[in-house]
Amino acid sequence: MNYFRGKIRCLQICSTCTGVFTILALDHGGQYLGAGAASTDGIYGRVLVAKIQILAKLASLASAVLLDSGYGLPDAVNGGALPGQVGLLLSAEDGSYHDTWGQKSARVLDGWSVSKIKRAGAAAVKLFFSYHPDHQAAAAKLSSARSRPNAGNMICLCLPNLCCTASIPPIVQAW
Repeated sequence: MNYFRGKIRCLQICSTCTGVFTILALDHGGQYLGAGAASTDGIYGRVLVAKIQILAKLASLASAVLLDSGYGLPDAVNGGALPGQVGLLLSAEDGSYHDTWGQKSARVLDGWSVSKIKRAGAAAVKLFFSYHPDHQAAAAKLSSARSRPNAGNMICLCLPNLCCTASIPPIVQAW
């Protein structure tokens, strides 16, 4: 089976008829809520309603929508705010980034995986990766990650291979 065709099809779903990506990003729900906000808090409901309203108004203007799994995906799909002709991208990471510019790292969301992202109907997996070729600390960190993999850098090293196996393209958010 040629898995490459599946990835091409996923990218076509997420782009315009001319091959341009126009992505509406509505991920990072945890940042809207603040640290430690529980799903039962009133602010959670307000953030969710706002995200769904934005999605309902703007999604049809985008070729794809980037959502987070916890604060957007269930209501966007169940409520019909995500049009069928618009591609879905889901974040692999938990949305909390650490360290300083040039050294940020992301963590895979607990209980989340590439296969779950694909089963949720996503056409691509968003991967956050901090790298700037002119920033020495970032270049050193990438070199170190390649030579000494650990849990902290496995997201950037393993996720592309997992996406390849699942025949779903990774889309990198560079910072």
